[in-house]
Amino acid sequence: MTSPSSVESSISRPSISSQPISPQPISAVIRPGGWAGILSWIWLLFWSGLLITAMGLGVGGVILLMDIPPFPNCERLGRFSSDSDRLLCAETQAASNAPDRLIAALDLVRSWPPEHALYEEAEPLMQTWARDLLAIARSHVHRGQLSEATDMVAHIPPQAEVYEQAQHSLQVWQQEWERGGQIERQVQAAFNNRNWQDALDLSWGVKTFHTDYWVNQRFNHWQQQIAREQAAWKQLQDAQSLGASDQLNDWLEALQLAQTIDLRTRAWTTAQTDINRWSQKVMAYALQLVELGNLNQAIAIVQAVPPDLNLASEGQDLLRYGQAQKRVADLSVWEPKRTDVFNLMEAIAAVEPIQPDSALYAQAQSDLTQWRSRLQDLLRLQAATWVAALGQPAAYEFASQQAARIAANRPARGQAQTLLAHWRQQQERIEDRPHLRQAHQLAQPYTLEALQQAIAEASQIEPGRALRIEAQSWIAEWQANIQIIEDQPILNQANQLARDGQLAEAIQIAQQISGDRALYEKAQAGISDWTAQIQIAEDSPILAEAKDLAYQGSLTRAINLASQIGAGRALYPEAQQAIALWTAERAYIWSIREEASAPAEDTAAPESTSEN
Repeated sequence: MTSPSSVESSISRPSISSQPISPQPISAVIRPGGWAGILSWIWLLFWSGLLITAMGLGVGGVILLMDIPPFPNCERLGRFSSDSDRLLCAETQAASNAPDRLIAALDLVRSWPPEHALYEEAEPLMQTWARDLLAIARSHVHRGQLSEATDMVAHIPPQAEVYEQAQHSLQVWQQEWERGGQIERQVQAAFNNRNWQDALDLSWGVKTFHTDYWVNQRFNHWQQQIAREQAAWKQLQDAQSLGASDQLNDWLEALQLAQTIDLRTRAWTTAQTDINRWSQKVMAYALQLVELGNLNQAIAIVQAVPPDLNLASEGQDLLRYGQAQKRVADLSVWEPKRTDVFNLMEAIAAVEPIQPDSALYAQAQSDLTQWRSRLQDLLRLQAATWVAALGQPAAYEFASQQAARIAANRPARGQAQTLLAHWRQQQERIEDRPHLRQAHQLAQPYTLEALQQAIAEASQIEPGRALRIEAQSWIAEWQANIQIIEDQPILNQANQLARDGQLAEAIQIAQQISGDRALYEKAQAGISDWTAQIQIAEDSPILAEAKDLAYQGSLTRAINLASQIGAGRALYPEAQQAIALWTAERAYIWSIREEASAPAEDTAAPESTSEN
């Protein structure tokens, strides 16, 4: 029999046998409590799977609820489209508040009866759309677009609250258009007959209408047109009165006046006949001058004639020559304009066809030679001007060289010299501007030394240069600042003495600032004030004593005492005013005594008659 100790040792130290382990029954493997562990794992897996399944179903439901259904294609709504899609499309279209969209929205829901499932939801929207459409129709009517407004009102459904109002407004609009048309026909008839006052009076008939189109637009249209036409006919009548004369100057003035008539008026159409007639008279007179040898005078006259006049060859030559001279006279004498080259080329082209047998040929050839030379110069100057517009020193140098190449005998010599002087000044400004800019920077601290340095820098701009005057102005200002820095302590000392009551000493100090200094006027103002204070202090007792004498009745003594205050003293005006008052009072007293014819003493004080 094996002992317990041997069994324990065998268990604690098992031996490794080389024999394979034979399978054992499951009951031998599972120890007590093993089935409970397996069951707990099975339940854990079961509940975990159930939880995951529930979470998956929840997430899927949320995704399904959040999934937005596809938006209906509002452009292709068919008979099988749902009413909810129609209502959604109507709301979408009406959101833009465009009239065609509002009409489309109303057309989608206007046929729904009250018992319709979506009627309660659609009805307030329909009312809003109808009101908006009526408001837009009104705005179109005020702009004069009656047909568009009528079409909008036709789409407002009868069940809309504004339906009756819309129908009434439409009736009013149609009536106003009919009445307005009648008034305008009457105005037009008066207008055609030049009965201006009748036309104006009739046009006021639209002022009782309700729409802005008639009250403002059409009324203002007729007012302006009548006033414009009336002024044009008045202008034509004045021209006709001048044209009826037999004097050349009157014909020229008539032409000038008639050609300024407003082209939008009927008077302008009528004026064409008169303009042609007067032009023929002027041309006939000018041709007579040509025959008499007064070519220049004839050319000057025909410049008032319009260029499209139908004339014989000789008259056409003279007319073209006059128009050419007019174009050349309009050329710029300063910087070349863009139209100068065109005008000069037009003048040359107008004169070139003049034939040798014409009386104008010799003069025309002479002018052609000059104009062709001037055209060459003008092209050169225009190119130089374009380069100079770059605003750089090299550009100005190039432009100046081009202008200098125009010789003294050339037609554009004067214009070239003017431009040359201008560009040289621009170069000088570019060259000297750094000196002036540096001077301003040096002067910034506004100390005595800084200002002196600024003056030295600005003085480098020599006389005759473009910026010389500007530099001298700044130099004068900085010199004044230097004088202020130097003299301000003197003025401060004088002001302090005056505040301390030492007025005479303050005046003496302030007088040290001479008349050519910047603070001179301020110093003189202080001196004047302090002198007045001294004079007031000296003369106030005198004037006060004189007033006391006058109060006591001694008017003569008061006058004599106040007269001691001389002219130019601070209290002189006040003393003279008092003397005038006392003199008048004394004269009044004397007049009473003379009337009484008896000597009497002054009632206000015990003085003799002579003392009063």
